[in-house]
Amino acid sequence: MGIILIVSIYDKRLWKQFYAFYFFIIISVEIILFLNPKPQFLFNFLDIFSILFWGWIISKDLIGRNFIYMITLVAFISAVYFFFTSQTSYSTYTGVIYSVFCIVLSIIWFMKKINSELKEQTILNFSLFWICSSLLLWSVFYLFRMMPMYWFNSVDKEFLLSLRNIFQVINIVSYSLFLRGLFCKV
Repeated sequence: MGIILIVSIYDKRLWKQFYAFYFFIIISVEIILFLNPKPQFLFNFLDIFSILFWGWIISKDLIGRNFIYMITLVAFISAVYFFFTSQTSYSTYTGVIYSVFCIVLSIIWFMKKINSELKEQTILNFSLFWICSSLLLWSVFYLFRMMPMYWFNSVDKEFLLSLRNIFQVINIVSYSLFLRGLFCKV
């Protein structure tokens, strides 16, 4: 994650997307939680911030932004509601909302690009292809890990621990895809 922050600061072309700011926020939250794991509620703020950030980034790239704005607003309001009504320090509902939001946003981006600009160049040249692939991969595995977490905790703790390790690998792959996207020119 630190490499991605350094690349996004070094490459001035990336400054207008505020990727450095995004990764600074993520790294800050991760460091705070590493030093003191008690404030789990910070993940709620991270989910809500990420909804707004990715909604803004994707909407800048697509025609028909009103639909993206509407999805972002619904996800934002829902996440804030579940954050404030949660009985636990981290509301898994905000994480689920963020994951579903990323899945929907990524699929919309893929569909729009496939139907429009792919006639001129390959989709692999777009930085948002790699970033949306990263978000999609991470979100699908997040849902797979979080949704049945309590059930697996009571039925099969060993599998739950395996899922945790697999999720760490998915994080590495996801950040690698994101890093690949930062090196694209389009």
